[in-house]
Amino acid sequence: MKWYKSSGIIRGSLLLLLSLFVTTPLAMVLMGSLESPVSYRTNNVFTFMKRYLSLDQYKNILFHDLEYWAAFWNTVLLTLPTVVLAIGIGALAAFGLRIINKKLSGVLLMVYAILSTLPAQVLLVPHLVVLSSLFLTGTRLAVILVGCCSPWYVFFLHRLCVRIPEEEFEAARLEGASEREVFTHIALPQMRTGIMVFAIVIAADLWGMVEEPLIYIQDAAKYPLSVLFQEMGESISFAGVLVFSLPVLVILISGVLNAVRSEER
Repeated sequence: MKWYKSSGIIRGSLLLLLSLFVTTPLAMVLMGSLESPVSYRTNNVFTFMKRYLSLDQYKNILFHDLEYWAAFWNTVLLTLPTVVLAIGIGALAAFGLRIINKKLSGVLLMVYAILSTLPAQVLLVPHLVVLSSLFLTGTRLAVILVGCCSPWYVFFLHRLCVRIPEEEFEAARLEGASEREVFTHIALPQMRTGIMVFAIVIAADLWGMVEEPLIYIQDAAKYPLSVLFQEMGESISFAGVLVFSLPVLVILISGVLNAVRSEER
């Protein structure tokens, strides 16, 4: 056997093990979601199917659990504005760092990089002090403002903006374009694919937020679903997890398809 054939087998085996490592928990959750909340004796194939191939958990989630859907929409109300503001603020800050003095931009980027390495838990108390002074604790706006102003977002988007040649900016300015027009007509279109990936990543991250709502909101009626999962019964938790994960899965698939289409063009 030649060396490249053996290396291909090893690489394929490693990929198979990795895929099993990722998909096994998902398969277990899917199997758990199909188990009936009511116990049946599996005397024959029909009772077995009634117990282990049941949609009762999904029926309870979709049609009977109002608390689940209230928390679900709380998650949407927290995630969607945060993603939109993070893209807007981060893209503007990244473009500003791109066009200012290079030495000042380098210093600010170093500060952003250092702040990006700090764990989010370290900043919970300072953020809480600032939000308390602004009388925002107990509101959804507190979580949204903290979530959309992460230094990592600016650092990531700046790496996209810095790839745009300076000559394109200069040519637009010579034609009389303002900085706003340079940003909207030159910078943003060329950052579109990267911003799409950025939006998918932060949306998936914010969709499962736990610490920020617990600290800043402190009101169970406004908590997202990710906080309330521990209070759900085991009979509906598996189906609830899958239904909760569907929006992120749809966003991920649509983002990948759009990125592929953009590359083909």
